[in-house]
Amino acid sequence: MIPTIPYIERKFEEFNKQMFAGELPPIPIVLSDAKTFLGKCVYKKRLGKDGKIEYYDFKLRINTRIDLPENEVEDTLIHEMIHYFIGYKRLEDASSHGPLFMHIMNTINEKYGRNITVTFKGTSEQQEQLVDKKQRYHVVALVKFHDGKTGIKVLPRVVQSIL
Repeated sequence: MIPTIPYIERKFEEFNKQMFAGELPPIPIVLSDAKTFLGKCVYKKRLGKDGKIEYYDFKLRINTRIDLPENEVEDTLIHEMIHYFIGYKRLEDASSHGPLFMHIMNTINEKYGRNITVTFKGTSEQQEQLVDKKQRYHVVALVKFHDGKTGIKVLPRVVQSIL
């Protein structure tokens, strides 16, 4: 399935109530054609008045490049919601998938029969969907300098920038 924003918003609300006691406020959802991730919880950081780092301006990015089974889309969303929960609640963890993240993930997997992981292996067909098949062109110019030397320059792809 290729997720839509209404679908992700509906599932976010459902999982928030079910797994996070409704503690997560709604978050902007952005659909992405990225080749490098299935989901991503992004945010900004700043130093709070109490001297601790605080996270704000949260967004969830959900990949639409790969056609995943519905349960894998849901597990990806829950994975990102764990990141959101840790950041929003200002909880500390040793790394992005540290002991706290792993504890929450394992608890959800056991309690709700999920299969949330920290990596995506995917089938060969799903891996193939990550490959960018779009043809790309590069403009390369031979440049002659005032001192008589010659060089090669890769030019921008936008005509106005080249000129």
